[in-house]
Amino acid sequence: MPLIDDSNQQISQNKEIHDIIAPRYDASHPEIYNPTEQARIQASLAKAIAMIQSRTTAPLVMDFGAGTGNLTKHLLDLGVQVIATDVSQGSLDRLNEKHTHHSRLQTAILNGQDLAGFGDRTFDMVATYSVLHHVPDYLNIIGEFARVLKPGGIMVIDHEVCPSYWDQPLDYVSYLGELGENFLKTYHIVTDNPFVNRLPFDVKTIRFLRFLYRKAIGISGRFLEITHIYKRRMTGEGDIHTFQHDHIEWDKIITKLTGSCDILCEEDYLVCRETDPNPPVWSQWRSRCSDMRCIVARKRPTGPYSTNAKNNDVNISPQSSRRPQ
Repeated sequence: MPLIDDSNQQISQNKEIHDIIAPRYDASHPEIYNPTEQARIQASLAKAIAMIQSRTTAPLVMDFGAGTGNLTKHLLDLGVQVIATDVSQGSLDRLNEKHTHHSRLQTAILNGQDLAGFGDRTFDMVATYSVLHHVPDYLNIIGEFARVLKPGGIMVIDHEVCPSYWDQPLDYVSYLGELGENFLKTYHIVTDNPFVNRLPFDVKTIRFLRFLYRKAIGISGRFLEITHIYKRRMTGEGDIHTFQHDHIEWDKIITKLTGSCDILCEEDYLVCRETDPNPPVWSQWRSRCSDMRCIVARKRPTGPYSTNAKNNDVNISPQSSRRPQ
């Protein structure tokens, strides 16, 4: 996690950046908007909805960090009520353009820090996709997810890089290489020193040298963070926790979740980055390596955030940008 707290600035930058890029966001993300990944998302959300045990006839789902509506579209297609939330009004405007006057959709602006304005035990499901790495204190947000979930409600955290993404096993490096020489630069992936990989040593020695190289990169990154130089670096889309010295820490996420939830599914997968309906490279490597993780958890009927709730009614933030039609 970052050593220096400049979360207010980071939230402001994320809002401004996504207001600007909202009109072109979908077209610039082939790793999301391709037939293979979209089919996986649809199937994953359908399974998650089927796991809801909060005893409701019309599940209410929060799409946290909805952006331009990737998850929202699938959730509406699956028949649930959706409150799409984001810090970026520009992104929500684009989302509303896609789903004008939909009777099961509301939108609300977030503050980027918590879910203030949403009551305890409000939602049957909270789903988020490729968002946590934009949130300064993502562990606090996970606690908020648990608070606003009804007992028996489902939490879905999807499309955050898994440990093997940072470990860079040989199979994954080979997969990236097959995708194309410019891939690593395009997706801001820091890999090993090519010189190390070409040394005439056995596999175990090469792996050890690669390990040392990654450690050196990590130490230098921490030093720059302390001097407040590297810490200010954000990608063109406002990513925060996407560097080898500052990235999503799954062990801490699991610890946070298990205080109030049961983990139902923890899956590492290889996201498809090809737009071909029958992606040849992904199909070859999908069973050999992974780079993303999806976790599905269910809130326990007893425990933190499960008692003394005021009500189960929807409590939209005063900043809500759209009401039910």
